[in-house]
Amino acid sequence: MPDSLGWYDVTQGSELLQGDLLRDCPIPRVRGLEHWPLRAGQPLEVDIDREDVIIVSQSCDLANDKIDDVVLA
Repeated sequence: MPDSLGWYDVTQGSELLQGDLLRDCPIPRVRGLEHWPLRAGQPLEVDIDREDVIIVSQSCDLANDKIDDVVLA
């Protein structure tokens, strides 16, 4: 059950909706992409940054499993 906190709600559960704020979301960033094209078996270094992001993908696409990637801002 969401708690009403003024103009926004805090939700629980695994359902994602457009406009949801994800705090401290892990964002992988691949280093070394300046050496293009990549070769098979080439090791890559990945940094994990943490950002507050908002889901901008449409809720209906998320709910109906119509997209492979979720767009964040």
